Amino acid sequence: MMKLRLILIFVLFLGALHSSFAQKIMVSGTVKDENGVALIGATVAIKGTRIGVATDFDGVYTIGLDAGQTLIFSFIGTQTQEHKITKSNNALHIVLQYEAEALDDVVVVGYGSAKKIGTTIGSVAKVAGKDLAESPTPNVLDALQGKVAGLTINATSGKPGSAPIVLLHGLGTLSDVNASGKDGLGSTPLYVVDGLPVDDGLVASLNPDDFESVTVLKDASATSIYGARAAYGVIYVTTKKGGFEQPTEVSVSSQIGFSQISSYKFYDNLLTSSEYVDYMLDLGHLPNKDVADIFRQQYKGNTRWDKIYFKPNSLTAQNNVSVMGGGKKVSYYFSGSNFKQGGNRYGSDYERYSLRANIDSRIKDWLSAGLSLSVGHSISTSNGGNRGNYGGVMALPIYEAYDEEGRLVDYVTTIYGNRFYLPQYTASKLLSNGGNTNIVPNFYVTLKPIDNLIFKTQAGLQYSVSVGENKILPSYDQSGGIGQVSRTFGEHINKTLTNTLEYKFRIGDKSFFTALLGQESVSNDSKGFSASSSGQVADGLTTLLQGKKEPRVGDSRDVSTYNSFFSRVDYSYDGRYFIDFSGRRDGSSTFGRNNRYANFWSAGLMWNAKNEAFLKDVSWLDELRFKISTGTAGSKGGAGSYGSYSRLDFGQYREQASYHLSNLGNPDLRWEKQDKTTIGMNLGLFNRVKLEVDLYQRVIRDMYYTLPLPMISGFGRYPTNLAKLQNRGADVTLYLDVIKDTKNKLYVSPYVNFNYNDMRILELFVGNQQIPEDEYSTGYEVGSQLMIFAPIFKRVNPDNGDPEWYVPGEDKMKTTTDDTQITTKFDRVTLNQNTGKTAYAPWNGGFGLNASYKGLSLQMGFAFSYGKYQANQDRYHTESSSAFAYNVSRESLNYWKQPGDNVSLPRKELQFVQYDSRLLEDASFIRLKNINVGYSLPKEVMETIPFFTHLRFFATGRNLLTFTNYTGADPEFGILLSQGGYPNTRQYTFGVEFKF
Repeated sequence: MMKLRLILIFVLFLGALHSSFAQKIMVSGTVKDENGVALIGATVAIKGTRIGVATDFDGVYTIGLDAGQTLIFSFIGTQTQEHKITKSNNALHIVLQYEAEALDDVVVVGYGSAKKIGTTIGSVAKVAGKDLAESPTPNVLDALQGKVAGLTINATSGKPGSAPIVLLHGLGTLSDVNASGKDGLGSTPLYVVDGLPVDDGLVASLNPDDFESVTVLKDASATSIYGARAAYGVIYVTTKKGGFEQPTEVSVSSQIGFSQISSYKFYDNLLTSSEYVDYMLDLGHLPNKDVADIFRQQYKGNTRWDKIYFKPNSLTAQNNVSVMGGGKKVSYYFSGSNFKQGGNRYGSDYERYSLRANIDSRIKDWLSAGLSLSVGHSISTSNGGNRGNYGGVMALPIYEAYDEEGRLVDYVTTIYGNRFYLPQYTASKLLSNGGNTNIVPNFYVTLKPIDNLIFKTQAGLQYSVSVGENKILPSYDQSGGIGQVSRTFGEHINKTLTNTLEYKFRIGDKSFFTALLGQESVSNDSKGFSASSSGQVADGLTTLLQGKKEPRVGDSRDVSTYNSFFSRVDYSYDGRYFIDFSGRRDGSSTFGRNNRYANFWSAGLMWNAKNEAFLKDVSWLDELRFKISTGTAGSKGGAGSYGSYSRLDFGQYREQASYHLSNLGNPDLRWEKQDKTTIGMNLGLFNRVKLEVDLYQRVIRDMYYTLPLPMISGFGRYPTNLAKLQNRGADVTLYLDVIKDTKNKLYVSPYVNFNYNDMRILELFVGNQQIPEDEYSTGYEVGSQLMIFAPIFKRVNPDNGDPEWYVPGEDKMKTTTDDTQITTKFDRVTLNQNTGKTAYAPWNGGFGLNASYKGLSLQMGFAFSYGKYQANQDRYHTESSSAFAYNVSRESLNYWKQPGDNVSLPRKELQFVQYDSRLLEDASFIRLKNINVGYSLPKEVMETIPFFTHLRFFATGRNLLTFTNYTGADPEFGILLSQGGYPNTRQYTFGVEFKF
């Protein structure tokens, strides 16, 4: 009986054991995207456990689990899917759908590799193309202002088509410190479009409606793989593509609006006709009241010349059309666009046409290829010539702009008997226009010769042609019946060939490796040609050959090459620990043979603390990552293509050709070197808060600088490597989902980002500790920030009306304001000293709001800058007691008249204003950069409208409000309105977008 019981228990145990094993199921299948493409490295995990596998290079997976358990399928940029497993569904073939929110988490890093932000060690920021497309500006870079922490974008002019200055984490070379504009800057980011490095001018001419996203790569881990050209960051543009087996979709958008001068406060403060005559009488320029009355009778005008010189409104219009889709083997995206912005100054218009084609094909399972083709053409005009103070907006208000019949006159005869010409007239007689055409084909082929190995070759070409023409028509009143014509032609060819070999492999279930080897070669060839002549006798006969006088011809050529080899290794363990290494060897023809090549590297570490067991189930913590990266990069600074070479210039002497050495080269000139370290943290809370903090330090050594030489040498400057500059600071970005009501489709999401950057000189050449500079330039001192130099104004003496300035100490790098050491004699050279103010704002950033309710949407974006000073040099021209031929501001009335007056301007016998610190003003500002209000028709309404699948109406505004204490034209850029500068503008547009 006992044996029988034991046998029964044993049988029951075997049955239970068999039943247990029977519940274990091996599930296999494939994971593909909605276009049928196998997803490599997709995660297949058992819900509630830490067990999971990754798909192989064919998207295939196999995993064992118990019946009733749930599998989670996920991949970057797609919606996660869950499937409960039963005995009958042991073969699952999964199709993961892409979604906009998921795609927002995917960024492009070095050489086109896509990564989820949560697995990226590098410091990167991404802006969706839809946030840029509707901004009414011809330059997409302008639309980025205030959207990325650490990326500073400043306009240089209000003229349509003008390019901004773009800097990441401050200036990077001394040759840029006193630069007055964008051209020639050596510390601008590298621009990459769909894997092809291009000129920044090309990016500015592209249609932002074609952009899928813009990714900014900031730190060494993210940028070092691009080598020397990426020393100051990378701006990576990803354009839109069609999807395989995607129905054809046609999208059309159109917007129209107008632009205006953003602020008239400068012109509002100029004297009226009556005020001007009283002022001249008070100063003694008119001897007595009787003469003043005669003067009034003779000159009866009371003209606001800014109303004559600027249009109240100018047309802005943009039209876009795109077609996207794909079949089983080919996907496509085609687009066309036209943008037109009229200038608010006569004769200053801009128009751009662009075409794009992106085609991708899956030829074989192991072979794919694609072609991206961009064609752009822009036209700009700058008719009318320079309009300075005497014949521009600063003309005296006493002159009349209209004749007795109410017609605008061509010119005005001044009180001195000479003439100045109105802009409508000069715009028709002084002609200046330019055109740029860019053709950029970019072709790639991808091979998969064996599992886990991908070879890609990419060949790109940027072909640019620029033409310019300037004419003075013979009918121009000042031409003497003789015309002048000049023409320029420029051709630029940039060829890039890139080859990469990428191998991905896994060791065990938790260790994943990616190794990349690459080679890249770049060649640049620029040619220029110019010709001019004079003597044309009729407006309709203004070719070069029709001018028989002073024929001149010039040409130029600039050639440079790069050659590079690079590698990168990425390693991740269990989704918790990440390491990457990269190395690159760059060679440039800019440098001499001994220093032509240099090696650069980077390393990065990241800990994804959220994936640790002790935090994984903390529901209120969405994300917690810590990362650090360090590395080196290089730059040629401002050395140009021939920085290390001596140059010969051609000339003529007694009608014979001659050559002379124009500058000394330096065969030992070498790369600027850059060391950058970044420590960062990413935090997500309650599915509503995202905080990103990066602390960085960038040290640039062996900086390029042209050293002044003694006059006896016969040369002005000598190129060398001599200094060390440090930028140290922080990027902080905060996103909040204040309201996230998915049921009622109500979302309110404010954001703020800011950068603090401290820029200091660490070393100067041959032991020097300082280099003082001229007025309103930046001086250098070891250990100090870059400060503005000018004589420091103390006050107007209330007893006698004399201006007083502080006498500098022996060390002009130190700010000296000793009340016992003052002078009333102005001498710029003697009095020049450190003002204690900087032209580079340490604080920059932006903030805004994204909100939507059902079909309604609102986006607002502000940009701000704090801590910089700017010389308002318009005041030098408009606060002068010696002014008689042009108008002045009402501030000129505030001069010293009697003892006891506490005023800002001295007595009338003296020149009111000098180039001194009194003109330096705080140029901090907050600007409403963009606002967009839109409404999309709901789905149920669209279903009743034939053909259309989407219909949206929107209105946008740009540069609508500016808050600043700066009294000049614009705190963002220091133009001189009194000398014909182009003021900033604001835009309003209204548009519609529909799809079918």
